[in-house]
Amino acid sequence: MCLTRANGEPQRPGIPRRWLGLNESYSELPVFSSKTYSTAKMIRRETKYLAGIHPGVQDKKQSPMNEQTGDRDDAGQAEILSSAIRPGLWRRFFRAFAAVTQTVVDVIFLLGLLAITASVPLGNVLILGYLLEVQARVARTGKLRGGLFLLPEARRLGTILLGIALWLIPVQLVANLARDRQLLATDSYASLFWIIFLVLTILIVSIHLIMAIGCGGRWWQFLRPIRNTRWMLKRVRGGNYLQDAHQEICQFLAAFRFLHLAKIGLLGYAAVYIWLAIPGYMFTQLNDVTLRWQVIIFAVGSVTLTLAFLWLPLLLVHAVVNERVSAVFEHATVRRMTQRVPLRWTLATAFLFALSILPLLYVALIKAPLPPHRVQWDLMLVFLVTAIFPRMLIGLVYHQGMRRLTSVS
Repeated sequence: MCLTRANGEPQRPGIPRRWLGLNESYSELPVFSSKTYSTAKMIRRETKYLAGIHPGVQDKKQSPMNEQTGDRDDAGQAEILSSAIRPGLWRRFFRAFAAVTQTVVDVIFLLGLLAITASVPLGNVLILGYLLEVQARVARTGKLRGGLFLLPEARRLGTILLGIALWLIPVQLVANLARDRQLLATDSYASLFWIIFLVLTILIVSIHLIMAIGCGGRWWQFLRPIRNTRWMLKRVRGGNYLQDAHQEICQFLAAFRFLHLAKIGLLGYAAVYIWLAIPGYMFTQLNDVTLRWQVIIFAVGSVTLTLAFLWLPLLLVHAVVNERVSAVFEHATVRRMTQRVPLRWTLATAFLFALSILPLLYVALIKAPLPPHRVQWDLMLVFLVTAIFPRMLIGLVYHQGMRRLTSVS
């Protein structure tokens, strides 16, 4: 549909005014963009803007009249226009379902990447730093949804790894066929054909994967090789592809904040060693129950080790939030904070220790009966699943306690 303004100039196509119940002769309406179709909230906001700012926008059939002025009621018209284009119940349900599904997939990708990282040497430092950063973000904002801060990056990296894995399946099949033909007939032309076909398959799949990753690495880009080739040629001919690609890669890597996570992880390890070294040593000194001094040392070590386990999660959060190493020793501040929320602190700490038993049960009941193996990522996955949410609750308790403490003081 081609619309024209009052002065005869062509108007850029947007939402047809008859869909919104607007007057076709009015020439001062702002033009909607085509992107407005995909967001119902933006449409409702702009229609309310039209009805509130431009009194000439009228609906002669449905808009109520103002008894004093005889004009159309703008507020009533805004309600009519907003309800006319409000998305249906099924559309809102599917949008909510798609958003929840996307979040669940992102969390799965994130947990998988964290589990693989934890199974790598020195990767546990980054994982501890990530857990402490999750606690600190929840403690600063007081919102659980702000804790998992690497979901977009995990989605992108997980999509790339999944796309590469799926495209390696045909390469593996062709490689198996070539190997079987090589075993059956070594010097035949069929064997040579399958070897050449394997080389071509590897070359084509490698080029396609490079194109898909170079175009952004999203899911649909692994399924459209022709479009990726056209887009790549267009960007290369423009002359700025290498600069843009370098900038995108730097931004993607900078979002992980490896140095920051490593710094926090080392801080966490140091704090745990400082608080648990002496009580742990005293706890292990019981060798002979007939010696009274060993029993006394064991009892003192048990009590101090229990108290250290109770206070250490909040002390770590306090140190990361304040970005000071000395905050690990500010036990008095954390104790006053827990006095403001004693029940929440007790429940969150008990929940943290209760879920920490699940990795031990997984090792004892599932991994121990298996033959000796070197796979560790499954244990790391169980540990992360049982550790992230309780630590987020600890951060939430810290936020609520500090807010009450500062309001009283």
